[in-house]
Amino acid sequence: MLKLTDVVAHYGPIQVLKSVNLEVRAGEIVCLLGGNASGKSTTMKTILGVVRPTAGRVEFEDQRIDRLPTETIVRRGISLVPEARRIFARMTVWENLAMGAFTRQKAPAGELAADVERVYALFPRLAERQHQLGGTLSGGEQQMLAIGRALMARPRLLLMDEPSMGLAPVLVDQVFDIIQTINRLGTTILVVEQNAAVALSIASRGAPKRPDRRPRRGPHPPGRRPHSARLPRRRLTPWPVPSRSCPSRSSSASPWGPSTASSPSATRWSTASCS
Repeated sequence: MLKLTDVVAHYGPIQVLKSVNLEVRAGEIVCLLGGNASGKSTTMKTILGVVRPTAGRVEFEDQRIDRLPTETIVRRGISLVPEARRIFARMTVWENLAMGAFTRQKAPAGELAADVERVYALFPRLAERQHQLGGTLSGGEQQMLAIGRALMARPRLLLMDEPSMGLAPVLVDQVFDIIQTINRLGTTILVVEQNAAVALSIASRGAPKRPDRRPRRGPHPPGRRPHSARLPRRRLTPWPVPSRSCPSRSSSASPWGPSTASSPSATRWSTASCS
């Protein structure tokens, strides 16, 4: 269904993906594993056309899509559940779901209404909160809303970027149970995840994504200091501290200098610390 062949991608002069090869077959749950800065999210963006590959091919259902605009790729049947959910906080739950069907504006109204009801059947909590603003939902409810919004596009391939991020362990289990349910209903799923134990427990296959970085050898570029270089320590001059000698009780002098106060209370205050 989805195939990446020798995909290379850059952010400006920085190479982020180096010869990525990945295949997702119809009906599978494939988990792309890796740590931070390993290029997992960039792989998702490259599939959706947000990042253009500088080399290689991205094919969906035997057709090349790496030169198509993102909206065309979505219409062909690929949808994304983005990292950190990214719902529309000032829109209601129903309005967020309607935005997920934006590319299906020509679909019959009855068809869209039926899809909303299917999302509510999958996530009953969203049905209870359909008139509530998205920003007031809990983290788990927002993740449900992000998944429901993606399903409104009727994807054949669902991309999920870090679905467990920021969720309590109990909610993580619920989300991955929902992922299995969506897959059983006929949607192929590609999941990007750092929680390898949970992701591999539901995945058909796992694909590790390692950072495409190598240790730098040779001199450092001009203007950059090697990590081992340290700034010389400066010797700090002690801050001048007033004398700790105690003035006589008969004197009105303060340890902080000549006192301008002439009242008995001021004299008592200035010598209190010496008693």
